[in-house]
Amino acid sequence: MKIKIAHLKFVVLIASLIFFLHIIAIVLFGHFDRVQNADVIIVLGNKVEMDGKPSERLKSRLDKALELYNSGYSFNIFVSGGLSKEGYGEAEVMEEYLLERGVPKSKIRKDYLGFDTEQSGLNSKSYMDELGYKSVIVVSNYYHIPRSVIFFKKIGIKEVYNSHANYYEFRDVYSSFREVFAFYDYLVLR
Repeated sequence: MKIKIAHLKFVVLIASLIFFLHIIAIVLFGHFDRVQNADVIIVLGNKVEMDGKPSERLKSRLDKALELYNSGYSFNIFVSGGLSKEGYGEAEVMEEYLLERGVPKSKIRKDYLGFDTEQSGLNSKSYMDELGYKSVIVVSNYYHIPRSVIFFKKIGIKEVYNSHANYYEFRDVYSSFREVFAFYDYLVLR
């Protein structure tokens, strides 16, 4: 009996170590921006506040896209997000934020049906195929970058670059933990 308990403890210890190392990998990879000139910047949606303004998390993603746009990495921005539970279309809120900061309407495309990472990726790929685009810079929060990059590559986008938003909150601990499971879901099941 003692041997079986010792084996179980060892397995739990190894599994915990692997899990912890994967969280570290997510955090490190998510902070390692890989940016080159690309056909389009894709901003993945997030929470809209009750007053119809982007949350601080979403605003930080949009600010990163603006930084990339203004630096000349790409002059096309694709905003992807669905209808928020607050009753606002994330894509419209994102577009309005960018317009208010000087991005011409002709340089912004909206995806109203980006309800999750998978749908945003598939809709982005369709948009890119339609315009003959081959390269993308994915913008999200650091913990979301590894899953997003792996999925965009998995659906056939050859040149996938990434840049993380400069926003941090205590919720990131939970989000990094959750991303371990989400990463493998997207890697294996989708």
